[in-house]
Amino acid sequence: MPKRLERHAAIDEIENVLCTLDLLAIVAPQLKRKRTLWKWALIAAHDALQAAVICAIADTTGTNVLKKKSAAEMLTWLEKMDGEPPKEWMEEFLELIKKANLKMNAVEQKQVKKLHFFRNTFVHFTPQTFWLGTAELPLVIGTTLELVAKLMESDRVRIRFTGNKKRRLSTDLEGVRSALARITA
Repeated sequence: MPKRLERHAAIDEIENVLCTLDLLAIVAPQLKRKRTLWKWALIAAHDALQAAVICAIADTTGTNVLKKKSAAEMLTWLEKMDGEPPKEWMEEFLELIKKANLKMNAVEQKQVKKLHFFRNTFVHFTPQTFWLGTAELPLVIGTTLELVAKLMESDRVRIRFTGNKKRRLSTDLEGVRSALARITA
């Protein structure tokens, strides 16, 4: 590897899913002992799900995951490639979930909405004491993991997924599932 690249981390959309699951796999075994880490587990689960949706549905221009106005501006710029590219604005999380056409039952839909609520509460934290009931959180994160796994099996991901990355995904998913099972036991 060239010296100039040794100090950089390359994160594409697949690596984004994997590095977020790496974090979740580190945090999950500690959740029973350190309840405040649920904050980071929920943020990581949300990030993994959004990143997996992006991997599964992004077209070759990457514009179908953007808000409509942002996508139109980017497509116009891509036609001419003149000047600076426009700022890209990602579509809202729940809209991305709809675009992914995930087959979810009512319970899974409820868990995804809870995940999104918790993530927004933590990322946009206002002065408050937020009481987080942890009994339901293994189900929220477990549902999220199943959706991530399903999305990462999509054709758009599979063609770019190396054996090492598949193993890493599998190892992280299994590690988090196991940690969650110990919490609920």
